[in-house]
Amino acid sequence: PNNIIAILMLYILVIPLAIQCSRLRINEDILAGIPRGSPSGDRFRSMYNHFPGGTFSPFYVVVNVPENESVMTKDIYETVATITKRIQKETDCNIDPMSVASPAYLKGEKISLLEAETLLLAAKRDACNKPKVSKVDMTLCRGPKEYEFLFNQAVNERKNAILISILVPFFPFATQTQDFIDQVYDILDDELEKHNDFGYVRDWTGLYWKKKDVYKKEKPKIEIGFCGFAVGFDAIMRQVYGLFPTLIGTTLAAVFIVLSVMLKSAFVPIRLAFTLFLPILAVYGLAVLVYQDGILNWLSAATTSIGGFYWYIPILITSMVCGLALDYDVFLISRIVEHRSNGYDIRASIVKASCETGGTISAAGIIMTLAFGGMLLANQSTINLSGWLLATAVLLDTFVVNTILVPALMSLGDNVAWWPMKMPMENMITLDHPEFVGEKVYSYLNDSDGSVSNEGDTITSTEDVDMR
Repeated sequence: PNNIIAILMLYILVIPLAIQCSRLRINEDILAGIPRGSPSGDRFRSMYNHFPGGTFSPFYVVVNVPENESVMTKDIYETVATITKRIQKETDCNIDPMSVASPAYLKGEKISLLEAETLLLAAKRDACNKPKVSKVDMTLCRGPKEYEFLFNQAVNERKNAILISILVPFFPFATQTQDFIDQVYDILDDELEKHNDFGYVRDWTGLYWKKKDVYKKEKPKIEIGFCGFAVGFDAIMRQVYGLFPTLIGTTLAAVFIVLSVMLKSAFVPIRLAFTLFLPILAVYGLAVLVYQDGILNWLSAATTSIGGFYWYIPILITSMVCGLALDYDVFLISRIVEHRSNGYDIRASIVKASCETGGTISAAGIIMTLAFGGMLLANQSTINLSGWLLATAVLLDTFVVNTILVPALMSLGDNVAWWPMKMPMENMITLDHPEFVGEKVYSYLNDSDGSVSNEGDTITSTEDVDMR
């Protein structure tokens, strides 16, 4: 009963922490990898504080047509204008109209192909290109020349590609970026399907309807790409996390199979599910409270909230934590199996194995905790977070899992823990054996008159046994 109570109490404490993992946020904040107080980090943070977040890393949408086609068509201009407007209006980040620009949509206003060609022609007038321009001409030429500059920046020389630039109001490597990228991709996919599907035609309201007549001239099919430094980071992160379940699943499956074969027990994966997965989730849940919610902001800069986890931290740390936990687990369980197969009952096997390995596991755990804890002295948030995860994982595994949880679980499953291996079930060595209680106590427990004399030392009552 005490073992069951201990297990339940541990899980009552662990499960609330494990639930916090559901709130874990992944980000691509490269500032977390820059040392605090460094000149480069201070300059980056200063730029972010004084200018729109997107200035740090703008986003771009590229619309291109086949080599023999041109973007200087009514349909392409309308599509580019629609994409630009939808990004500015339909994303959830309140982008300023001045922060989204393309030759077809500027300062929150749509520019038709005719207007664009007129502005470009006006910019080429001699009056606008003289070495000295009068104030009147300067006033008249300012708009066309500004548009010409934007056009030259956004349209390539062959005029088969056009660029939409986007400056978001938030830091482009924050958690919010992922939602923004998803929304932009939805807009681009929708517009790409509408433009390239010749079975639809747009009416004056901007809606698409099934066309009844065939176009006199088909629209050129377009390709749309979304790019930028943050988009590349996001793509890498999504690719890695897409493979991560397969990676960690394959690794753990291989480890479980090896342990099952080594220990000759099919119960190993079930036991590890209770002694490995939930404690690891608890470690991450505690880190969420510290590095995401900021419950230890008062303690030091090393435990200050950074708003989420830098994306590669869980990838690296999870495998390391599993390896450390399994290392200590194998050390203890292999001794329990050894003693159980030598005729000790399950309780005696656990006590003997814990006595033999407890000191070594505790010493190793303390050494590893100090080693990983040294990472908290660094001035980089990613290193601090890694050190915190590793140190707390080792502490939890050393002083809770292998000290309390594993022995308690093993003591409850003697009948199934070793299947299909056969263990001795008769004439087993128990905790009443002299090896555990001593010769005098053993003699007392087996002496019918309740006393035994040995070298002048007499045990006369159970109180004396307890004292000894």
